[in-house]
Amino acid sequence: LSERAERARSLLLAVQRETIPRSAISSNQLRQIQLLGDEATGKLIAAIWPERSSLLGQSQMQQIQSLRELLTPESIDAGDLTRGKELFQQQCGKCHRLFGAGETLGPELTGAQRDNLNYWLQNIVAPSAEVNTEFRLSVVQLTDGRTLSGVITQRTPASFVLVSQDQSPLIKMDDVEEIRGLEQSLMPDGLLDALSAEDKRHLFAYLMSPTGK
Repeated sequence: LSERAERARSLLLAVQRETIPRSAISSNQLRQIQLLGDEATGKLIAAIWPERSSLLGQSQMQQIQSLRELLTPESIDAGDLTRGKELFQQQCGKCHRLFGAGETLGPELTGAQRDNLNYWLQNIVAPSAEVNTEFRLSVVQLTDGRTLSGVITQRTPASFVLVSQDQSPLIKMDDVEEIRGLEQSLMPDGLLDALSAEDKRHLFAYLMSPTGK
């Protein structure tokens, strides 16, 4: 129902009439409906879920639409996988693993919906729209005055490891003044902004290739 505009409108109208509960529609399904680019469904979503922070904003929708126009199937097929791999290592590999290469700070990508352009666009353009608990950013205030941020792992009653792209220190709870958990992802916004149009095509060609070769 979330893959076609007409059916999505019917689904949302049923939610608006309370025939279907709002809780039955996931954040991911709502974003998929948003990506249909249908004005009527967009208005229904805004009316039914005015408080939903995980929804894509107008600027994000515009960026996604521009990228969708650039990243046609033909342009992706013509991408250079060697250059795409280099870009992956520079832009993504410090946190993500793909085809056995990269780090594991973020989710493994090899088994993701890699042939689905919308999946990539919504997660790259809006990385903090919906974040699994284990990948959420935490801000740690230490007793010595320092403030660190990263993803908390290997937590015990006495200590934890705070993982970021630059370091992974072991922190003792006795040295912690405050921990603030955020809703946002460690992955920054604007990841594609510095790339040329050609490099964007190469990167997505690699991300969406069956084997990376």
